[in-house]
Amino acid sequence: DAASAVSPNKRVSFSEEDGNADKPKAAQEDADKAHRVMEELAAEGWRANREMKDQRARADKAESEVKKLQAEVASLRKELSAANEKEKQLQEKLVPLLLEQSRMKQLTKEVEELRVAAQSAKEKPKDIAGAVAKVKLEYEAQVGKMRSEIAELRKQVPSEVAKDTRGKEK
Repeated sequence: DAASAVSPNKRVSFSEEDGNADKPKAAQEDADKAHRVMEELAAEGWRANREMKDQRARADKAESEVKKLQAEVASLRKELSAANEKEKQLQEKLVPLLLEQSRMKQLTKEVEELRVAAQSAKEKPKDIAGAVAKVKLEYEAQVGKMRSEIAELRKQVPSEVAKDTRGKEK
């Protein structure tokens, strides 16, 4: 509208130049324009109020979410504190267990050494028995060899000498 762009002072002066005949028509147009402007302002005011209510609702919702999150954070902090305390208690219990575990490893090592020694002790009599059996076999082999040599010598010596030797044995 070119007329709405014109300031009221110019309009009045423009109207005065045209004469008084256009005054009621111009006044009606001005009233219509003022009414439209008022309606637009009222609509804009309503939209602004509506937008403000929407923003307030969003702000309330965001504030509610923030409070929920703060409560959740507080709860998680409590849980974390409790978990840290529990971890501290468990670590205090763990130290003696670790020392006990070290002691158990040492004892296990000692038990294994004793088992090896016991096994070795079990095997020694077997080794000794084996050595005795070997010596006995060698002895019996020697005795057998000597007997066969004696028998051979008896065959070579006259039978009378053999009789004398037998008589002396008895």
